[in-house]
Amino acid sequence: MRPVTRHAPLGNALGGEDADPRYNRAEGSTPVRRLVLRDAVDVPDVTLRPCSDADHALVLHVRREAFRTGGDVAEEAKAARALASLPFAIVEAAGKAIGYVSVVASDDHDLVHELAVLPQSQGRGIGTAVIRGVQDDARRRGVPVRLSVHDDNPARRLYERLGFAVTDVDGMRVKMEWRP
Repeated sequence: MRPVTRHAPLGNALGGEDADPRYNRAEGSTPVRRLVLRDAVDVPDVTLRPCSDADHALVLHVRREAFRTGGDVAEEAKAARALASLPFAIVEAAGKAIGYVSVVASDDHDLVHELAVLPQSQGRGIGTAVIRGVQDDARRRGVPVRLSVHDDNPARRLYERLGFAVTDVDGMRVKMEWRP
């Protein structure tokens, strides 16, 4: 099946009129990457843009919603440490911020530190598009992609569907790898 890009709007599924305007693309900013969605249904353009300091509240909000952390103090501190030390990109659909991804690239592999999409935007092929973009970049460089996921996280099925294989199980964490 050939890659296609969908342009049909999703309205409230991606925020629509009810979206918090603080989290939309900043005036004058441009996406750093346009992702091609394959096999996605009714999904508008998905882009990644660099995460700025002004986006930290967005990342914390998405993280709370997507992982249902409820503002847990330890989880908030963990997220703040990650924001201070790792690269993050904001995932946008139809110009609205709906998630984020953190990928650490090294010479011998890429590590997906975290991917989160707001619950109302999940199940639309957006996470798939982001991971496929990471895979495409890694394929061009000839390196594997690694990640870990909680054993009971539904995203594990996504990763398996995209060709990730389990390399280790450490308690509730499942380490996975995809090779080009």
